[in-house]
Amino acid sequence: MKRVSVTLLLTLCINSGMIYMSNEYDVFWNFYAAEDTPSVSSDDPMRMTLDVVCNELLPQLHFADDDFLGIIDASGTTLQVCVTADEEAFWIEIPSIDAQGSYGKACDREELVELFRHVQEKINISDYPDFQFRSWKD
Repeated sequence: MKRVSVTLLLTLCINSGMIYMSNEYDVFWNFYAAEDTPSVSSDDPMRMTLDVVCNELLPQLHFADDDFLGIIDASGTTLQVCVTADEEAFWIEIPSIDAQGSYGKACDREELVELFRHVQEKINISDYPDFQFRSWKD
């Protein structure tokens, strides 16, 4: 009887958002400014939680040309970030092969961390209403 009660209580807490579930994602990055951190390709990503991404990897993302980081959910959708051309902000985006472009926006480090902290288990463009579409053809 106790096992059923604990399981039911845990299920209710999870479903009500009282317990934060730390989902894992495939993660890739390259930090040119951080010579002691080896790059990880999107072809061979590392599995890790958002907590690790936010606390250990995002702080290593600098305003250096070509620095990038991305996470891939279980369905293969990617949320990735790089430095903007003027190197004063970050560009975060969800690429869409079907649309031949990416949905994204420029943001500062604080907003970037908040966006990553609140990623859902399945990355979906509808969760980011302020992302704008940019065609790859332009």
